[in-house]
Amino acid sequence: GHFDMGVFFFFRRLISQIKYLMYPVRNRIPAWQRYWLLDEADVTACEPAEAHPGSGIYRHDIDDHRGVYSAYVPEYYQPERPWPLILSMHGGSGNDEDFLWTWLKYAKSRGYLLISAKSFGPTWHAWDIDSILLILDEMQARYHVDPNRVLLTGLSDGGSFGYEVGFMHPGRFAGLAVVAGILRPHHRDPKASRLPVYIAHGEQDQLFPITFIRAVERNLSEWGHDVHYHEIPDFGHAYPPGENGMILDWFEARTGSA
Repeated sequence: GHFDMGVFFFFRRLISQIKYLMYPVRNRIPAWQRYWLLDEADVTACEPAEAHPGSGIYRHDIDDHRGVYSAYVPEYYQPERPWPLILSMHGGSGNDEDFLWTWLKYAKSRGYLLISAKSFGPTWHAWDIDSILLILDEMQARYHVDPNRVLLTGLSDGGSFGYEVGFMHPGRFAGLAVVAGILRPHHRDPKASRLPVYIAHGEQDQLFPITFIRAVERNLSEWGHDVHYHEIPDFGHAYPPGENGMILDWFEARTGSA
């Protein structure tokens, strides 16, 4: 009858690891194929008979000045055309492997390259900014990324950190989506206001109260940002179901469809 946060995190981590075991054998069990896709996705198109040799899920260990990250490349990736990319950042005490699943079925179904980055410590700090940029550089070197369709997004501390990364380097991103995050003191590039921002926040969020987020929206609008604000009634500090689809609809309306 008592809630144990340690047990909760243990089972969430266990479920994530089970998914990594399931994914490589999904095509041997037809019922599993659709689990990794959105309802409207075409299974045949998303699961070609011969997957591109550089596609799938990969984890890249720490290297020099950048941290660990996980990446997903759709099995139907073709290098002849440029691809949009989602660069996502986990919340406090999270990690890249678990957070990858938050976005994978959307990337797979809608045709995006996907990065799930890991902070050096338990959460994000200023020294992670260079790591994020190096991770993006590596992905752009390996794959044909469209530089005009890179979406930066994060949850909670990852969303808060997204403001810092995006506003310091607005030229690297075409949009910033912050879910349950807050704007902290930060350095701004002179062209920071060119970056459009999507904010999703629960009205009942007790960690980052909604009154502060409403002020953030006003501030960003006053600074010249194009802001899309989605306040979710009766919702707390968590990832809203279905929000990713709305984020991508917003992003594609601004940059062109994937």
